Amino acid sequence: MCSLNLIDLDDDCLLHIVSFLELPDLLNFERVCCRTQEIARIVYKKFSNFHLRLREAFGQSEKILSSIGEFIEFLQFSLGFGINKDIKMGILEDISKFCPNMHTIKLQYFSLNTEERVTHLEPLSKCKSLRTIIFQACDTPRENLRNYDKLKHLKFVFERI
Repeated sequence: MCSLNLIDLDDDCLLHIVSFLELPDLLNFERVCCRTQEIARIVYKKFSNFHLRLREAFGQSEKILSSIGEFIEFLQFSLGFGINKDIKMGILEDISKFCPNMHTIKLQYFSLNTEERVTHLEPLSKCKSLRTIIFQACDTPRENLRNYDKLKHLKFVFERI
């Protein structure tokens, strides 16, 4: 009787199979061995346009973004109005640390209703490739953003749902 392990497949077959995995499974697959890590990095390229939801990011943003962050060019991040400031800041720090090629971020349900809270966006000023922040369904006054020096190089777009 012949038994065949998944790892015994050639790279093309393995890459095809792995391309159907959801992100959590792909992150686990990556940790099996050096070869699976190389295969996973090829698949991660499909995440250039990525939607990070709060339930995925909560406690996992570093793990997710450290793996796929370098491939992200457009990031959509759904927060929720009641999110704790420290959690929000931690996730934005992870985004700025692991997404060096991100040129656009869309923040959904992001609450910045006072000038002081605009400083919550400060981690994004470290993203050298970032050019545009899109606020969708956010209670963020435009004038507060325009007056914040660390974000002056950015284009701000406001959308309603």
